[in-house]
Amino acid sequence: HTAPADTEDPVERVAQTLRHHHSVCPGTPKAAPVWRNLERIPDWLDDARRACRSPAAEAAKAAEWLLDNEYHIRRAVRQVANDMPAEFYRRLPCLAAPECHGLPRVYLAARGYLDATHTQLSLETAVRFMSAYQADEGLHLAELWAFPAMLRLVCLETIVSAFSDLVPKLQPPFAASQEAGAGAQRDPTEAMSRAIMALAAISRIPWKDFVESTSRVEAILLDAPDGLHAEMDFETRDMYRRAVEEISERSAWSETAIAREAVRLAVSHAGAARRMHSGWWLIGPGRAHLEALTGFRPRRGASVRRWVLRHAGPCHAAGLVGFGALALGPPLVFFHLQGVGGATWLLAAVLLVIPASIIAVSLTNWLVTQTIPPRVLPKMDFSDGLTAGNDSAVIVPVILRNAAEVPPLVAQLERHWLTNPDPRLRFALLSDLADADTQTTPEDVAIEAALAHGIREINLRHAGHAPFALLHRRRSWNPQERVWMGWERKRGKIEEFNEFLHGGAASAFPLAEGDIAGLRAAKFIVTLDADTMAPPGSVARLLGALAHPLNRAEFDAAGEIVVEGYTFIQPRIEISPEAGAASLFTRLYTGDTAIDIYSRAVSDVYQDLFGEGIFTGKGAYDPAAFRQSLLGRVPENALVSHDLFEG
Repeated sequence: HTAPADTEDPVERVAQTLRHHHSVCPGTPKAAPVWRNLERIPDWLDDARRACRSPAAEAAKAAEWLLDNEYHIRRAVRQVANDMPAEFYRRLPCLAAPECHGLPRVYLAARGYLDATHTQLSLETAVRFMSAYQADEGLHLAELWAFPAMLRLVCLETIVSAFSDLVPKLQPPFAASQEAGAGAQRDPTEAMSRAIMALAAISRIPWKDFVESTSRVEAILLDAPDGLHAEMDFETRDMYRRAVEEISERSAWSETAIAREAVRLAVSHAGAARRMHSGWWLIGPGRAHLEALTGFRPRRGASVRRWVLRHAGPCHAAGLVGFGALALGPPLVFFHLQGVGGATWLLAAVLLVIPASIIAVSLTNWLVTQTIPPRVLPKMDFSDGLTAGNDSAVIVPVILRNAAEVPPLVAQLERHWLTNPDPRLRFALLSDLADADTQTTPEDVAIEAALAHGIREINLRHAGHAPFALLHRRRSWNPQERVWMGWERKRGKIEEFNEFLHGGAASAFPLAEGDIAGLRAAKFIVTLDADTMAPPGSVARLLGALAHPLNRAEFDAAGEIVVEGYTFIQPRIEISPEAGAASLFTRLYTGDTAIDIYSRAVSDVYQDLFGEGIFTGKGAYDPAAFRQSLLGRVPENALVSHDLFEG
C-alpha cells in the first residue's frame, strides 16, 4: 500500500513526509489540550453565542458561521466524547520527536491530512493519505478507528482558536496546540468556516469502508485459503480484526504478525473446511493454539469468564443451589426462632422451595447476562442476495379447516417474498387438512382448489421468478388417535419435506403446485409459523449465519451427534404491538412490546453460557443435518411439543 517516494499526488507526498518524521515511542500519549478540555467547549459555545449578539466588524462573518452551524460543533463534541474515552485514548501509540510533544501518532496524522487537503475531506483522499502514511506494519486498528474522532478534535481546536482570536474578550477553554499546522496561517474566519465544513463532511464519510480499505490486518486476512473472508458481513470481519487486536494487546506480537500467523495456520490445514478458515484460529476452537504461540496472557476478568464457560454446567448449578439456599434460609431460620418445628417446619420448607427456586433462577440468569457477553455468531453477507450453492426455501406449515383460510395464508406467503426478495429463495406452503372422522370431507375439494389457485395466481403476478410452491398432504388413519389426520401434523410435514428434498417421500404430497424441481435445490430452509412476520433482511441474516463455515453442523465419528456448529439458527422472536394489544389476555401474556431498532446481539442465558438455546420452532435449519440427527429416532404419536425435542 505504500506509495512511491516520487509520487505526484500532493496528499500522498505529505503523508510520506510525515511518516518519515513520525517515530513511535513507548508509553502513554500526552493528552491533547482540546481533548482534555472537551467538556468545557459547550460552555464556551454559550459564551460565544452571547458574543455573537454584537460582534465587531472583523468577527461578523465568523459569528454568522458559528450561529448557523453551532449544532455541528455540539454534535462533534458528543461524538468525540463517546468515541474517545480515556481508556481508549491511552492505548494509542505516541510519537517520540520533541516537536510532537508526546501526542498520539494518529492525532498528528489527522492534522497532517487536514492540512494536505485544505480541509476538503472525502473517503477517497482519506484512504490515499492513510495508505501512503502507513509503513509496512501499518497503524494499529485502534488508530484507524480513532482517525475520524481525531479529525473532529483538530476541527474543534481550529474553531475555538480562530473565533477566540477574532473575539479577544472570549476566553478559550484551552491553550492552542503547539503543533497548530497550516490552519494557523489562514485568515481566522476562513480557517473556522473550513473547519465547520469539515465537521459536516466527517459525518458523511463511511468510516467502516475507510478502516477496511486501509487496514493491513484486513489485507492479510483476505489471503486466507478458503477465500471467504470478503464474503462475510462487516460485523464478522470486524470480529476477526478485534480478535487480532485483543491478542496483540496482551502479547509481544504485532497485529500484522498475528494475522499472518492465523492465515499461515489456515493454509497448513488446507482441505479441512473449518481449519482452513482463519476464523477457526481467531474466534473458534483454534484460538487457544494461536494464543499459546503468541504468548497471550488474558486479563483477569477474561480468565474468570473463560473458566466459567469451561465449567458452565457446574457453575450454573452452583448458582441455582446457592441463590436458592440464600432465599430459603432466612424464612426457615425465622420459623425456627419462632418455635416452629417438626412436621410444620418441614412442610413450610417444602412450600418455600417453589418461590425460592424462582428467586434462584432469576438471580442466576441475571448474573449470567451481566457477566457473560452474548455469543455473536459469525455470518456470511447475503444482504445483496444469496450466493451460488446457497439456494434456500422459506416454508410455512399450516392446517386448514375451510377454504376461507387460504387467501390470507397465500397473501402472507407473498408478503414474505416482498420483504425478503431473492432470486435464489423460494417460498412454499406445506398444508394439511384438519382432523376428521372420515378420510375426506365435502370441504376438502374447495380447500385444495383454493390452494392451487392462490399459488398459481401469485406466481403469475411474479412471473419473472415465480418463487411460490405448494406441497399439500391428505389425511391418513391414526389408530392411536382414532382419527383421520395429517401424519404427525407439523413435525410430520417437515420430516416428509426433508425426505422430499433428498429424493424420498414421493407420495407424501399428492397435490403440488409451482416449481417443485427448483424447490428441491434448497440447501437451507427457513420455517415460519402462519402468524409469523419476517422483517426485511431477516431471512438473509439467518441464512448468512447458518452458511458460515464455523456454524455448519459437524457430526461425531458415528454420524449421530452434532459436536460443532448448529443445525438450527433461531432469530429473536417478539410479539408485535398490534397483536399484543388485541385483548386483555394477550396484553397479560405478551408483556412488554415495542419497536426495538437498536438490538443487534440479544442475550440468552443458555446460548451465552452453554452455546445452545431453547428452540421455539421458527428459524433457519440445515435439512441434511436435521435429517441425519433425527432419522429413525422419533417414534410415532410420541411428541406433543416437538420443538424442544428437536432443539
